[in-house]
Order: sequence, then C-alpha cells, then structure tokens
Amino acid sequence: MTHYTDPVPHLPPQKLLGKAFFHHPNTEVYYEQFDSLGEYKVCEEEEQKDCSNKNLVDINLLMHLNYVGFDFIGNYLGCKL
Repeated sequence: MTHYTDPVPHLPPQKLLGKAFFHHPNTEVYYEQFDSLGEYKVCEEEEQKDCSNKNLVDINLLMHLNYVGFDFIGNYLGCKL
C-alpha cells in the first residue's frame, strides 16, 4: 500500500542493492491523492510505472504518517506517558 508520494515503500532502493538482496512485493495498492481516502489503483506487476513509480521523486514523509484516514502524528504524539 502506497500513499501518494510516500518515500518509505521505495526503500531500500532495489536498483542500488539488487534483487538478490532486497525484493519489493509484486502487488501495490496506490492511493493517487493527498487524502488517501479517494480512488486507488492496484498494480499487479513489480515496480509498475503507472503506480507510485510514475512520480519523479517521492520525498513527502508526511504521506507516510497518514494512511486511509488514520493520522499517526495526532494519535501517537499526543499520547501522555
């Protein structure tokens, strides 16, 4: 599952380490919008170019902290120890 421009699903870079070292899963559910509650696309082939690999650069870490309407920052940073 990839939320818009989330960089984490692309780590570690497979081209850098090679398939023998690290293998991304074949199926990807890609949410193409900022809110991650909109439409999504399912890509069945590994590293398919019309899912998250269509973005030139994925550097928005905030996309990793909000998935399908669940706000990790608001739910965990607000907790009292």
